[in-house]
Amino acid sequence: MQVNKNNVAQFLAANNTTFVIPVYQRNYDWTEENCKQLWSDIWYVVQGEDGRTHFLGTICSKGITSREKTIIDGQQRITTITLLLKAMHDYVENDDFKRDIEATFLRNMGYGVSENHKVKLHLNRRDDVIYRKLLESFSFCGADGLTKQEKESSVYQNYAFFYNQMKGLEEGQIASIRAALDRIVIVDLDVEGEDPQEIFESLNSTGLDLTDVDLLRNYLLMSLDYENQLRLYNEYWYKIEENVNPRNMVRFFIDYLIYVKRSDAIMIRGRRAHINEGNLYTAFKNYYASLAGERERYSNSPEVTEQILKKMLNCSEVYRRLVFDSGIDMNSLGDIDRIIYSLVYLNESVASRPVLLYVMGLLAAGEIAEGQASEMLRACLTLVVRAKVTRSTGINGQFAGNVLQRLPEHGTEDIVDAFWRALTSGGGKFAYPFDEEFREALLNRPIFEVIRAKGVKYLLYALEQSSVSAKGLPRYDDANITIEHIMPKTLSEAWEAELGAEASLHDDYLNKLGNLALTSYNSEMSNREFGEKRTWYSEASFALTRDICLEESWSIDAIRRRANAIAEECLRVWSMPARYQTEESAEEVSRKRVPFQFSMIGLVPGDEVSFVKNPSLIATVVDDSHVEYQGEVCSLSALAARFLGKETSRGVQGPLHFAYEGETLSQLRNEVDANVF
Repeated sequence: MQVNKNNVAQFLAANNTTFVIPVYQRNYDWTEENCKQLWSDIWYVVQGEDGRTHFLGTICSKGITSREKTIIDGQQRITTITLLLKAMHDYVENDDFKRDIEATFLRNMGYGVSENHKVKLHLNRRDDVIYRKLLESFSFCGADGLTKQEKESSVYQNYAFFYNQMKGLEEGQIASIRAALDRIVIVDLDVEGEDPQEIFESLNSTGLDLTDVDLLRNYLLMSLDYENQLRLYNEYWYKIEENVNPRNMVRFFIDYLIYVKRSDAIMIRGRRAHINEGNLYTAFKNYYASLAGERERYSNSPEVTEQILKKMLNCSEVYRRLVFDSGIDMNSLGDIDRIIYSLVYLNESVASRPVLLYVMGLLAAGEIAEGQASEMLRACLTLVVRAKVTRSTGINGQFAGNVLQRLPEHGTEDIVDAFWRALTSGGGKFAYPFDEEFREALLNRPIFEVIRAKGVKYLLYALEQSSVSAKGLPRYDDANITIEHIMPKTLSEAWEAELGAEASLHDDYLNKLGNLALTSYNSEMSNREFGEKRTWYSEASFALTRDICLEESWSIDAIRRRANAIAEECLRVWSMPARYQTEESAEEVSRKRVPFQFSMIGLVPGDEVSFVKNPSLIATVVDDSHVEYQGEVCSLSALAARFLGKETSRGVQGPLHFAYEGETLSQLRNEVDANVF
């Protein structure tokens, strides 16, 4: 590797050199804030003494041919400086100045320059289209001839930003900006025989602003020859981005891995973890190695890489139905899309997507009918709604992996039954809330506090959608729709008189389900008397709100009656077949459990566990069944009994009373068991 101190103008002015942003690099995405900072840094140099400089950072490149350099790291800075130079070129009217900028920084000119090398900077496919349009213009490139996507691109937005910054500046000041680029210092790393992927990871580990998706794209494509890079990017990666939208790529990879692995578990340095944004890159490399074999240090197998990309592309075709643009009118969606939208967006169950991929994959392959898919998706929605109300776990990555493990790879005649059994076979925090638990939570919990205003809005609106009077409902995203507390938060004298002795129950029933309604004029009603509110309720767009008018007065009994009626509707809309409401599966799991051992959860001798009630009490694992505390070796249960002040350890379960990294050993064991069983 050659390391040179250079300035950005000299780097870009390299004679007959083309700088290529490889297809595996991320899109250009510097924001206006980044450009403002760069503009400020350049002016710092312009306004200072002759010797003042500014360090821009490191540019890492690799020579492909004598006239072509691949930018391994630094594309955001190189592209931004080039856009500044292009804006400078377009703003100044001096033709000599324009020709100098163009010939030095924007184009390679002269005899023998091939068509492919005439433009000095080649961006990736998505950005290069608008960049080439900018180059075609000899003066400012207006937005009139551009597509909406091109106008909104960072390339065009930042070009326009720099052009606007120059308005009001004299030609001499522009020339000073050009001269200042000779004092914008970079460290030029020229990679020779080193592995570019290894260098890229090393640079990223020092804090460069790269996402795991950037690293993954590089990991898959960087070590391949240029032809394979270009082919695989165009045939697969670009299409995957088009399907899922670049802003959803991180989540897509997480969901994809859980889906294909049928587990969200990953081993990091011998410890079990769950796949998330923080360890996605590591999880994907482990997955790649499982397909390519341990001999593959990096993704240098075009066959394995293409196999993965092909599967990801097929998956992305299904995934595109799981993402929605903003401003969706859910009432215009078909049954399946409405369920998915309700799950992922309205109930914020992003982690359910691996399971949804399974269902929608079977549907896309023609292995199940739409009616079956709808029933399976609705089972997921019911679980998520019930879990929110009862405050159970619902669907997270681990649960999704557990469910996928229990399901057949292909559709069967009884696939809906198999799906229900997979959803309901979990125990403990992964248990599917049964009818009685759901009803009890709806009736007795302060629902407004439990699921907040957004959750109450969805709950009541979904009931309206399922009613016979659903036609003509306002859009769900209508900003005027709010949650009304029928008995107001603050009782006026009139309300206290109306409630009488029941006014003392105000705090207990204020946020209960029966006291909540959808309205479009909440601020107008405030704490008006019930008689006045009834007039507004009678004109409401929502049937459940209009039904309040059937009450002559509002009392605690009225709240209870309304809660019971709404709870029954909830049980109808988010229904669970009675045959799955059994404890048999939990009992089977219980019978299978063997005594706790530290190795079950990945703990080894030397690891430390803390007493839950007093984390300062720390014991050290000495073997699979014993810990050491203050020189004494004993079982975990015996030590727990000692800390609890008990004479015997009979009935004391040690894993319940000790924790590792904030989670009880019992919880960690349940997570492992959930994946095993």
